[in-house]
Amino acid sequence: MVNSLSQHVEIFTQFLLTVPGFRRTSHVCNWRTFQVLFATLLIIATFHVFSQHQFEFTDSVARFWINVVYKQTKCNDVIRQMRNGKWRPRHDLRPEDELHRREQDLRIRKLRGLPITLHREDMHCGNMFPMEAPDFGAAIPSLCDPFSSSPCCNHVSATCGSGKENCVCDRCTDFRTTVVAELTEFVPSSGCQFKNFTSKQACQLLSQQVSSVELIGDSLVRHFHNALMILFTDDRETGCLVKDIDETHRKLCSGDIQFVDAGKVACHGKTAKNMSQLPPGKFCLGKHEFEYSFHEFYSMKYAELALSKVRAKLNKTNSVIALGVGLHMGLDANKVFTGYLKPMVQLKDQAASKWPLIVWLTTHAHGSLKPTAYLESQGNGKISRFNSDMREFLEPIGVPVFDTFNLTFGVHSYDGTHYGFGVNMMKAQLFMNFLDETFQQKGS
Repeated sequence: MVNSLSQHVEIFTQFLLTVPGFRRTSHVCNWRTFQVLFATLLIIATFHVFSQHQFEFTDSVARFWINVVYKQTKCNDVIRQMRNGKWRPRHDLRPEDELHRREQDLRIRKLRGLPITLHREDMHCGNMFPMEAPDFGAAIPSLCDPFSSSPCCNHVSATCGSGKENCVCDRCTDFRTTVVAELTEFVPSSGCQFKNFTSKQACQLLSQQVSSVELIGDSLVRHFHNALMILFTDDRETGCLVKDIDETHRKLCSGDIQFVDAGKVACHGKTAKNMSQLPPGKFCLGKHEFEYSFHEFYSMKYAELALSKVRAKLNKTNSVIALGVGLHMGLDANKVFTGYLKPMVQLKDQAASKWPLIVWLTTHAHGSLKPTAYLESQGNGKISRFNSDMREFLEPIGVPVFDTFNLTFGVHSYDGTHYGFGVNMMKAQLFMNFLDETFQQKGS
């Protein structure tokens, strides 16, 4: 029984700290902030009236009012909000979290065969002064130490420094600004709020709204799939590992290493591709009403196999196929659309079927450790143009484009191409928000 207005105020003070726009800052309140403040004060007053009349404050009542506040701040047009979102420090970050992250990054570099130290003693930097990484397989650009007195690289002079000529020029990189996704949170710039799905909520949503979800694509999509598996199993340590994995690899491939390809452990070969490869009852605790799987069809030689997955879901109500390829096809948008995607769209048109819902997954940005051999063929400029061209092909014919370039631009990548736990779990949450919005709009 709640019987004190001060208790209500304390409860909602803690709640407000989780609402965008309500952290203690010096910014003047905007209209959205005022709206949420007014709604919250109204709720507090209502709770007080409830307590004065000895009404019981049950879980259902709490959920009702939380949903009221959530609906006031819930994001509309999730894809647009993703393109305009930003990373900010977590409000609950502790010093030991940063230390743990550095230790994990070091562990990943060792397992992946990358140099332990990423900067040179002679203060040169960039792809003109690469660092050899024979165990990794390709030379990588040398970086500047973000914790030193020379944290910025001028890529023209190829030197580390700290002044404007090194930190704020057109071809400068300030490594102090590199985002560590595990220590930050991705939020919309508009001030609305993405929903953070628990495993139970994610399983319930898909059981109620979709009949199947299939992911098709390359290693970037595989990592996205691993994150969804971790969400569905509610197990961040071994949630995407196959059931018959030996104990040695279970320990080596746990936690962050579930997202590490190749190297000394080759954990990418130990991850489950579908529900049947997990221990019995682990996926959604055995309580789900939808199918889920991943298919690693990453190049043109797999185009027919990818097409067969679409054919199998024709007229299957509320089925979803999300796919993303490109890196193994030279980031050639015309080739990808004409040879890989267009036949899928035509197949649906010929069958007069609205299902499966096809969702395009963009190629995300590369990181500072992108091997020098691929900087031209897979650079951010080319990736950005590829994504833009694919959007021009797909949006006019009604194919949603789940765009993660902005999500990954300027974010730490452990090998220059792939991202770790933080980015991929955020992608999983955003995808759940997208599906939630999409199927509500379809009235399914």
